Parts: sequence; C-alpha cells; structure tokens
Amino acid sequence: MAEKFDSTPFLLLGFVLIFIFGIFIGLNLNRTDIKPFIAYLSSNAILQKNLESNQQQSLHSFSFAYNTTHLWSMRLADENYYRIVRRLPCRTVNYVDQSVNELMNHCSQTTINEFSVNETVNIQRWFYEHQYPVDCSNKKFAVIHNYAWSGFGSTIHQVAWAFGEALAQNRIAIYETPGNWVYGDCKFGTPDCFFLPITNCSIPSKIDGNQTIRIPANRGHWEKARYPDVFQNRTLTWYRSQLLFYLMRYNAQTLAHVQHLVAQSFDPPSVDLHHPYVALYVRRSDKVTNREMSQAYPLSQYFNLFDNDTHQTNITTIYINSEDNNVFKEFQQINKNKTGYYKLLRVKTRKDIVFGSLMGMAMNERGKIILEFLTDLFIEANADLHAGTLTSNWCRLVDEMRLVLGKFSPYYTPENGYYLGFVLIFIFGVFIGLNMNTTDIKPFILYSSSNMILQEELESNQQQSLNPFSFAYNTTHLWSMRLADENYYRIIRRLPCRTVNYVDQSINETMNHCSQTTINEFSVKETVNAQKWFYEHQHPVDCSNKKFAIIHNYAWSGIGSTIHQVVWAFGEALAQNRIAVYETPGNWVYGDCKFGTLDCFFLPITNCSIPSKIDGDQTIRIPANIGHWEKPRYPDVFQNRTLTWYRSQLLFYLMRYNAQTLAHVQHLIAQSFDPPSVDLHHPYIALYVRRSDKVTNREMSQAYSLSQYFNLFDNDTHQTNITTIYINSEDNNVYNEFEQINKNKTGYYKLLRVKTRKDIVFGSLMGMPMNERGKIILEFLTDLFIEANADLHAGTLSSNWCRLVDEMRLVLGKFSPYYTPENGYYLGLRRKK
Repeated sequence: MAEKFDSTPFLLLGFVLIFIFGIFIGLNLNRTDIKPFIAYLSSNAILQKNLESNQQQSLHSFSFAYNTTHLWSMRLADENYYRIVRRLPCRTVNYVDQSVNELMNHCSQTTINEFSVNETVNIQRWFYEHQYPVDCSNKKFAVIHNYAWSGFGSTIHQVAWAFGEALAQNRIAIYETPGNWVYGDCKFGTPDCFFLPITNCSIPSKIDGNQTIRIPANRGHWEKARYPDVFQNRTLTWYRSQLLFYLMRYNAQTLAHVQHLVAQSFDPPSVDLHHPYVALYVRRSDKVTNREMSQAYPLSQYFNLFDNDTHQTNITTIYINSEDNNVFKEFQQINKNKTGYYKLLRVKTRKDIVFGSLMGMAMNERGKIILEFLTDLFIEANADLHAGTLTSNWCRLVDEMRLVLGKFSPYYTPENGYYLGFVLIFIFGVFIGLNMNTTDIKPFILYSSSNMILQEELESNQQQSLNPFSFAYNTTHLWSMRLADENYYRIIRRLPCRTVNYVDQSINETMNHCSQTTINEFSVKETVNAQKWFYEHQHPVDCSNKKFAIIHNYAWSGIGSTIHQVVWAFGEALAQNRIAVYETPGNWVYGDCKFGTLDCFFLPITNCSIPSKIDGDQTIRIPANIGHWEKPRYPDVFQNRTLTWYRSQLLFYLMRYNAQTLAHVQHLIAQSFDPPSVDLHHPYIALYVRRSDKVTNREMSQAYSLSQYFNLFDNDTHQTNITTIYINSEDNNVYNEFEQINKNKTGYYKLLRVKTRKDIVFGSLMGMPMNERGKIILEFLTDLFIEANADLHAGTLSSNWCRLVDEMRLVLGKFSPYYTPENGYYLGLRRKK
C-alpha cells in the first residue's frame, strides 16, 4: 500500500521503552494515531475462565450479531425500495388456506409494521437462540426426516412445516443424517448441503417419544397452525415466511457459487449494481401438462400487469428466468414493440429442467442444478419488484423470502382463475383465491387505482417507516465483513493471552483479549448499537431543523492517514451534535468520481444536503487535515467509552463499502482465489508487510524480514491448525522470502494473494492520473476486505493502513491483538498509510 505524507506538523518529544518481565510497551506520541503495543502472557487460563464461564453472554453476543447480519446475502428493503412502492397503486392480497384467510395491503400500516425488517431481525434472532442453546443436554428434540419426493419448492415448504411443528412443541429441530434429501450428493443428505446448519446440537442417540420424537417432512399440513407462545398473535403468512427464511440461509459455499455465477452472467458483475429492477419467473411445461395450471400464459400477459408500474417508477431493467426457452424469444419481440425500453438480465444456466428431468440426473448433477435455482432465488429476492406464476411453489417461495426482507408489495401474477384444488370467488372486482392445497397458502391480488392510502400511511408515519429501515441497515450493512463468530472464539480460546496498550498524548488504554471488560466492550452487539446510533443521527427524517458541520480540505497524505483525519473531523461534528456532511466537490485525491469525497467508495455519510449558507452557528466547517485527539470529545451517549473503541466505530461507519466498491472487491477476489470467496478459506491469517518509503523516510527504524513476522505467530497458527495465509506488501521480495520460509516449514502454509500492482507507494500513486489512483484504491480496499475478514492478523505497526485494519477488526468483534515486530519508537514524521 502507498504511504502517504501527513502535512500536519508533528513533534516527537522522545520515547521510553520499558522492559518488564519480557513485555515491551512503547509510548507513541503520534498525534494522529493511537498505536497499540503488545504484552504476551504465557497462559490462557484467564481467557478460559472469562470466556467459558461467561459462555452464555458470549454466545448471546454472537447470536445477536449472527441474526442481525446473516441477512447479508439478500438485499433488505431500504429507502430506495420505499420510494418505489410509494409510487405504486395500492394492492391487496388475500392469503387463503383451509384454516386461514389473511389480508395484506402494502399501503396498510398493519402490513408495514408486521413485515418490517425490525420484526424479521427479532424473530430470526429468536430462532437462532432457540436452535443454538449453550447446553443441548437438557433440551427436547424433534428429528426431521423423510423428505418429500417433490419439487424443490414443495419439499422446502414441507420442511418448513416440520420445523414449525417442532417449535410449537418447544423442541429443537434437528435433521436426521444421513437423510433422504434428493437434491445433491453431500454427506448430510439434508438441506444443510446448501444452507447454514439448522442447529448446533447433535442428533440424540435414542428416540424415546418423549425427550426425542420424529417428525416427517413429507406432509406440510397447515390446517391447524400451531405457534410458539411468543408468536401467537402473528399471521401464518408472516410466520411461515420467517421459518422458511431461517432454513434457507445460504452457507458460504452456496453463496460463493451464487455470487460467482452472477458475476459471470451480469455486467457489471453484481446484483447491487443493477437496481432498480423487476424480476420475472415464468413457469410452464409440466405445470400445464399436469393440469396444475389451466394454461401457459404468454409473456405479454405478465408485462401487461407491471409495465405501467415500471414506467411510473423508471425501472428499465428486467431479470427473466424460465424453464421454457421460448420465453426469451417472446421477450425480444415485446421489447422491440416497446422500442427497447427494457434491458434484460439473465443467468447462464441450463433450461428445460423440470422435476421429472431433474430426478433422472445423477445426484451430483442435481446438486449443480439446485445451485442454479438458488442463484435465481438470490436475484429474485433482491429485486425491487417481482412477477411470477402463482401456482408455482418456487414463486411462492420467492414471495415469502421477499416478505421477510421487508418487501411487502405483492408480486404480479396473471393467475386469477380456477386451478385444480382451487376455488375462485369474485366480489366487487376483488379476486380471492381459496387454495385447498394443504401444502401452500396462495395469494390473490386486488388492485386499487389510487395510492393515496399508501401516501397517507407511509408519509404520515415516515418516522416509523424509516426506523425499521435504519434498524435493518445498521444491523446488516456489516455484511461485507465477517463478524466474530463461534469459529473465531474457538480459535482465540487456544491462544495465549496478550495485552495491548493504546497510547497517545492524552490516553493510555489497556486491552486484553482474555479480559471480560474487553470482551464486553468489543462485542458485536455494542457495534450494532453504535452503528445504528450513527446512522440515525446522520439520516434524520427531517434535515431542516438540524445543525451541520461541513467536512472539507482532506489531507495530502496516505489513504490510511487521510481517512483517520476524516474520522477525527466526523467525531468533532458528533461531539457538537451536528450532522456531518462532505463538501462537494471536495479535494479528495483518490479517484475522479464526481463527488471528490469518500462517497466515491463508501456509502453516503448522510441523507442531508449541504446547507447553502455557512453562518458559523447553524452550519460550520471542519477541516479534515488535522486529526488531533489530544482532548477527545464524545456525544453524551458514548462518554464512558474508550477512545480506541469510539474511534474504531467512527472509522467503520465512514468506510461502509458502497455497491460498486463491494462488487469490484468480490470480483477481484473471485479472480484471485480458488475457491473464489474469502469465506471458503477460513481459518486463515492475514499479513501485511510495509517497507520501502517507510524506511527511507525513517518512519520505521528498519525493514523487518518476513521471518520476524512468522516468528511471532507461527506457534499460534500451529496451535489453532491455521494453515492458510494471506500476504500483501508493496515489496515483491516478500513473496520470495515466503517461498523460502515455507520450504523450511515443509510447505505448511498455503498462500493466498490478490492479483494487484506492487511497488505502489504514496509518491508513485500521486504521480498517476486521478482515474488510475481510483483503481489502485479499489485494490487497497480489496486488501482491507481480506484482512478484516481474517481470523488472525499480523502487520507493521507504524503503518496507518495496518492500524486501520486493526480498528476495522475490533469493530467486527475480533479483539485478539494483531502480531507486530515493532515495539519501539520511530524517528520523524508519522506519515500515514
């Protein structure tokens, strides 16, 4: 990474290096950066005591994080979605089955409240904590077995029923393994082939009909729906959708495959870069021949349903999928008649796949087809609007996934007729379908010509509408970074305790990853709360009555240093109870986007516009080229926090990757890693080695050999069975050194690296054109993504970049200190990278 020169005057008064019982503690008087120094303790007894004796608390923090972030593979309803639905005519859906008749209107506050993301997060957390107890020994179980021999959508729906039945009996649901799952040849023979494990408990050895029972997953009857007590007042539509969503949380392998297939099929290579779009799934073939559908609907009938709405909301992109290839020929003619209004998205998958042909394939081939299905689900669930074939279990599954994500506008369907097992009632132009199919509740749609109800309900309750979004946003935007989880906790329990002193002119903060104080402060729950506070402060419903601070004049220094100084300016704005906004265009030197600010790469700092008048009272200006923390100031809510924690949280908020940045990062990783996802390489350690201009500018006393880094962590990686290492450096010689080290270690380590340009330092970066600088920064941010997601981290202490990585990791709940060979002072200016 390039090292950047800090223009802020720096006075190094001296240093004191104290050696006590083999512990080096360095005092860093750098004004801009708080620098950690590490003490090693030989025993992890403290960690064992504090983590294990507080296992309930630790696990709750994890489960909270897990259930507020595992939604990351799907795009939640956000302000952009709400803007779209406000412009749509109101539509009513009746979800009808033998025992239920539930009305849903996307203009109704009742619907808005029930299908809010806040409610989703709460129930998914409840499911997780029920299914992942700290102690499984005293629980009752239900073994789910005997999956249906039916289509994928139908099979999953029946598993959802069995799961719901287990919860209604206050039992932990568990899959019988190996099961008779017919969709792939993984060792489990259960939905765990594709999705995250349903529970952390093992299958009981004895089924006694009391402590443990069996529930078949080939029925799926909801005639007399039963709920846990906590959900008694919920609609079945909401509850069943939530059950389904929990069961279908993509595991790392599935998600990597899906993202890779999307990247191969879409240009640009990410779903997020194609919003807004409508998704359409057309089901025909065996549905018609088996008389589940009265007819195969032409594509034009689907378009007639949503075409006015897509024009009204300026949606010009459409994703289409179908088992019938003729659909795409029909699209060409339709779009020609519409003068090419729509841009088509489609995935490169096999067509003509129906249940019969799928069952005729070998098991491993079926698994590949299901991964293609799940790619389709990913794209459809992430869409802004959705159209589909009502009789299809798959389309109803998509509908339910979307409801969980807070997308409560009903999908468009041409089916308002009579189907086998269905009764249709027509009352005042309202189609209400009575679905006698015991497996599925089927929605029928009423269209209202006016959206006045929606305007009144959403706009008059804007605060209420926005709060679920902000809650969702701040509990899911962490998705690009891997949070500390049970696997991480298992690793650090096996490590020796280490103490870090974060020292600056005005502070001396001690952190020990075995200490309950550290565990509590750097829990993911605290991160979620802080990030939610930042977001709601920066995204008020009404900006007109707020005070502002315009951040301007970015430092001419390295990317790490520059961002750290913006962090200081952001903190100063919050301390004055002001909303921080970036001056645009700014003098940001890292890319040629129109903003000239950090918004080139990261999510917008605020939803408020820049005030037109700077009066020194309502609006002030704060320069972002100072970065002093001598007398830290905090908002009242954070008065009792350490500066290390607070500054890390500020930095994390400012560096939330936007969709374009994230897509670039994931694409570069997919090109560099095999398999093509960070998640598929855990556990791994990340190492960043800084040399070159850091040494010549005397910010480092020496260039440390790679072996010096390895000597710090090699025992720990062996202790924790970590064999994969990611290495990055601006010095290409590092990789030659690695080859020799690994040869001496008989090839213990597997190397990960990204295909990026080397020999890039601050001077050479500033000599490039602006658009080239932007490309280099995207490579830097790819490195940050990989390092922040690592299980352990080693780096060069004097580098702003490594300290930035450390802070990002602390926010993610990864509180084990990184390994560094630097335990002394460095001469001269602390130029930042």
